[in-house]
Amino acid sequence: MLEIVRKAADRIGGVPTLALRLGVTRQAIYQWREVPAERVGEICQATGIARAELRPDLFDLSLDEARWRQDAIDEGLAAPDFSALREDRLAWIREQVSALTDKRTADLDFGHLLQLLQSLERDAILDIERRLQVILVRLLKWRYRPGQRSLSTIGVINAERARVLSRFAASPTLRLHASQALSGIYANALIQIIDETGLARDAFPVDCPVSFDELVDPAYMPVAQSDPLAG
Repeated sequence: MLEIVRKAADRIGGVPTLALRLGVTRQAIYQWREVPAERVGEICQATGIARAELRPDLFDLSLDEARWRQDAIDEGLAAPDFSALREDRLAWIREQVSALTDKRTADLDFGHLLQLLQSLERDAILDIERRLQVILVRLLKWRYRPGQRSLSTIGVINAERARVLSRFAASPTLRLHASQALSGIYANALIQIIDETGLARDAFPVDCPVSFDELVDPAYMPVAQSDPLAG
């Protein structure tokens, strides 16, 4: 699979979710040799990945640079120089840190700084939602497919819970967002588990059967239900 496609899929919960959003099959996505031009806009809107990153042969980052440069001029600021960012990202970051430290606003690359901060926020949210989806899918399988339980499932759940709780400890705001996003995480988890198990949608309740506190509680495992596919 194309690395940029994998990145896009990871941001919204996996290939099944991406396929559903685009109205194509998973097999079609795996066969892409490049992102289809007609799909670039949809993927950009769904994932936040820039068009120029999805198809650099079709879209030019300089168009964004021109807009940011004009915005800076309109605000009475010096037009930013993007050459350092293109040539060496680490060098650009260090230059921006130095400019912020010294309060040299004329040297700040406001356009790309804003894009970077928005990307960091988006990546943090998508990462925590993806990890919670990993946990929830395995909890649902534990409850509804008890015949397929394994120690490896518990290992994955424990590892992801530890990572999630570590991030929550560092950011209470991230925990609040995650608790409010549970219904969306459940919807994506259902897409994945139905695709992986063949269970019907009506095998699962309308609302998430696992509370947010249970989802992240290291001691919680659901009680088994009868397996709809058991013979």
